[in-house]
Amino acid sequence: MSNYVKKDVYYCYSIKLFHFLKVNGFFYIYKEKHHTTGKYFWVFERNENLNEALNEYSKVRDSL
Repeated sequence: MSNYVKKDVYYCYSIKLFHFLKVNGFFYIYKEKHHTTGKYFWVFERNENLNEALNEYSKVRDSL
């Protein structure tokens, strides 16, 4: 993770979003357990393709 700065990554805290990204061919850099909640989150490299997928997810998330 040291090669990335915060603006280069996207922190995904939603299991539904994680599965949406995975089905659409995205792979996370790493996953971690949140120190307070104990729930997992995934870190993705932020790029134009990911931004487009996030925009698409925001349009369809209520129907998933």
